[in-house]
Order: sequence, then C-alpha cells, then structure tokens
Amino acid sequence: MKRIPGPKSLKDKIAIVGGGPSGIHMAYKLKNAGFENVVVFEGSEDVGGKSRTIYHRGVPHEFGTCYGQPDYTEIYDLVREHDAGDILPMPGPDMWVDTPGGKVPLKTSQYYGLEARKLRPDLANGTELQFFMAAIQKYVRLHGELFGQYEGMLMPRPDRTVLAATNMTFLDFLRKHDIEILKALFIPAATMQGYGHVDEISALYAMMWLTPKFLLGIIPRTDGTRNIKILSKGFQFLWQEMKRQNNLNVKLNSPVLGIIRTRKGFRVIYRDCKFFRFEKFDFLILTPTLRTMSNIIQFNREENSYFQRSFDYYIISTLVDTTYGRRSGAPTGYYVDNINSKIDNLVWGFRDSYASLRDILGTNYSSGIYPGGTDGRKIESSIYYQEPQSRPNRATAKRILRNHIENVNQAKVLKVQKQIVWDNYFPRFSIPDMASGILWDIFDMQGKYGIWYIGSSVSFESLTGVVGYNNLLLKHVDIPTK
Repeated sequence: MKRIPGPKSLKDKIAIVGGGPSGIHMAYKLKNAGFENVVVFEGSEDVGGKSRTIYHRGVPHEFGTCYGQPDYTEIYDLVREHDAGDILPMPGPDMWVDTPGGKVPLKTSQYYGLEARKLRPDLANGTELQFFMAAIQKYVRLHGELFGQYEGMLMPRPDRTVLAATNMTFLDFLRKHDIEILKALFIPAATMQGYGHVDEISALYAMMWLTPKFLLGIIPRTDGTRNIKILSKGFQFLWQEMKRQNNLNVKLNSPVLGIIRTRKGFRVIYRDCKFFRFEKFDFLILTPTLRTMSNIIQFNREENSYFQRSFDYYIISTLVDTTYGRRSGAPTGYYVDNINSKIDNLVWGFRDSYASLRDILGTNYSSGIYPGGTDGRKIESSIYYQEPQSRPNRATAKRILRNHIENVNQAKVLKVQKQIVWDNYFPRFSIPDMASGILWDIFDMQGKYGIWYIGSSVSFESLTGVVGYNNLLLKHVDIPTK
C-alpha cells in the first residue's frame, strides 16, 4: 500500500485552513490519533461550511447539506456519538411536470412510470417498475465489474481500460449499456443536489455518487421504508458539537490572508479582529476549493497543473415565508422541466422544513390543517433552490423566485428571510480530465510538498465524499508514536 507523508511528530504544529466538514472531521481524527497541536482557521463566525443551518420559527432550515443517504453510515455514527439530534426519515419529493394546464405534481413512482413509457411505449401496463428495477440491477452489476468492492466514495484508481470505458457523459454511459431509464432517477438523486446534468457530468463522477448501496436504497419501497434521512437539529449542529465536545482548537473569524512556504514548514498570515497575525506551522492541510487558493499560497507547477483545471456551479438557497397557497401531498417538490431547461435562475425545487421534519404528508399537508412552525401560525417557511450556471444576479433571482411562488405555488410572498449564494459548489474536473485519472494523480501528490489537500475539490461535494476521503488519506499515513 502506498504510504503518504504526513506530520513527523505528534507534537508537530498542524494548520488546517477551513472549518467546514472536511476540516472539522480531519481535526477530530488527528486529535483522536494523538496529535497535540492542530489549529483550524475559519474565516466566518462559525464552523460547518456548506453545512449551513439557520433556525427560523423554531425550525432548522438547511441552506446547504440537507439530507443523508444509505452511504452516510459514518455521518450517522458521528451524529449518535455526539448526540447531535435524531436521524429522521425524509418525505419523498413530488416531481412537478409541465402540462398544457401548468405544472402538475406527480408522486415519484408515477414520474418514473411516465419516463419509462417515454422510452418504451410498448411496455405492458403495470410493468414499469420491473423495467426500472432491471435497469438498476444491470447498473449495479456494471458498477461492480468496473470498480469492484471498496470503501468510501473514491474508488481505487481504475485501470486504463475502465477509464476509457467511462470517458463520456453519464447519459452516454447509460445509453451505451441500454439503461437510459436511470436518467429519470438522476434528476432527484443528483442534478437536484447540484451534481450536474446527466448529459454533461462525467460518468465517473456520477458513479462515485450513485453507488450500488445508494441506488438500491433510494428506490420506492412497498413497505414504506425511507432511506433518505434528515437531522432534527440540522447538519451544522453536528460540526458545532464535534468542535465543542472534542475541544478542537478552531480560530473563528480568522480568514487566512497568506501562506508562505519556508524551509522548515509554513508561515500562516491571518486576520484576528483588526489585527494581522503570523504563526509558524510544521504541516499544512488545505480544505477550500483549491483553484481559489492560488492568491493565498504560491502553488508550484505540479499543483497548479491540477488545481487550475477545475470549475464549479452556483446554488442559490432562499428561505421565504409565504401563505400556504397550492400544495401537493409532499412537503418537498422538484420542478423537472425547469431543471431540464437549464435556464438560469428558474426554481428547481423547494422544501418545507417544518412539515418535512414532522412527517406531515398527504392530505394532512395539502389541506393545510397544520401550522408551519413551532409558533403555531399557518405560514409556510420553505427553502427554495435555484441553480444557475453563471454568476447570478441576486435581484433577478429574487424576481424570478417571487414570480414562481405567485404563479406556480399560487401563494403570497410574506417575507424573504435569508438568501445564500453558494459559489464554488461541486468543484470538479472535465470528462477528459477525469478519464485521465486526475483525482488519483492528486491523491498520489498528497504529502509530497508537506501539504494534504482535502475537501470537495479533490473528492466529491458531499459529506460522505469529504469524510471518506479523509479516512482514505489517513489509512495511507504512518501515524508517529511520539
């Protein structure tokens, strides 16, 4: 097994730039391994990064990380270990499709059946689910043949034959193997989560996310089991509790302004209130999108040859108070044709946080008989998602959102409570770069220059992606004994 260079002593001073999930998890793992001097620099007022939870009307609203799936085993273990709330089943979304009479909500199973008939009009009535399941089973088999069994999200480096066989979009891969029906599943399972369109994203990225365990776990179950989960206190609370309970040394409101490489390590320059501070460190761990770090640290030629090739998406998350308006039977909805249109700033989906956490479904939800928050008022407070491909104009995005709420939801906007624009979302590489093995080339560079590069830009934009990457890296490190 390849060994990755790391800190030489448990007393080495280690700087982690970024207090998001990857940085907090790495600090937690290093402290448990016996390292005594780990400092996390976080530029904002709290930890959590893209796990951003805001409380409103006594309810946690997720602006970033919003659910867990069957591969989130370690995340759930961390939640239980730190008593960070209950792990609750998430109501499945309704899929809103365009019709001559406007947008109409369909249950997920109905939507999959509709998509199956588009591809196979000759299907006998009642066989849509079997058609769908046959495609899933074939995908699971292909996944195993290509990558074998492995832990985490980043599979072992595929050989050249496998890389060549995945050097295409995910849609091309599905068509090549006659399982195109799975593109219908990709919209709620990946595109809606900010992971790209099926006809644009690398097949490798899609297959990293859609593992057999995940795919088999999210299909509709006749027994009512739901394997997509939400947290009663929000995902940010987990990282806050890990910081607090493990007494991690996190410097909040301390943006790193510069990092200077020295012969014996690194000098970190950061702001502490109105003052500029300098600290020396023996080892460095970088978590932000690495392409954006070039104005903080002077990367060498090899580092730049990888990091400057990444690109990303934008996601706009907006918490809005509205009247109840028009409702289906699910407190979460995805607007399929808006997503497929690729028109910037259209509303892709929404989630009524209070109803989702309390499992208010069916006529209980559509009839509006329950309040929309712990204050007992019949006001709906939902997160709406827009995912433009170019840098958004906030005023334009808000205008389009307001029009959607008024015309589609037939509700009145009472107040826009909070809007967050996530830039650098899902930093990723092109299809040819992925097929060249760039993620594994970066992994081979770990520790070579006294730095570990972690976070979503070298793995995948998900909690299981960044946590699994940390575990994989540490598995290849010889931890010093003193």
